[in-house]
Amino acid sequence: MTSQKLWCVWVPGPDDLFACASEADAHKMASEHNAAVKEAGLAARFDLPEESVQAQVIEWPHSAESHAESLASGEADVMDTTNGMGIPDSLLNALKMEPPK
Repeated sequence: MTSQKLWCVWVPGPDDLFACASEADAHKMASEHNAAVKEAGLAARFDLPEESVQAQVIEWPHSAESHAESLASGEADVMDTTNGMGIPDSLLNALKMEPPK
């Protein structure tokens, strides 16, 4: 019996993992996040390398049970519905902050 891979999106900065139902869903979520971050100029604003603010699709690093719990909790919905920008609220709050001087 083979185990099915479980997927998530990892967002650096807030260091959040968002469980996804499929690899395709994870790529869509990461793509939307990365487009929103690029449009907002987050990397340039905080003088960071672009890759340090880009979401990545990775295999879920925890148990299958925790992946199921994460999906059931709806916590990944923050990427789509909470602020309408396709990025976590914690990252949106960072975007609103003044850059360090």
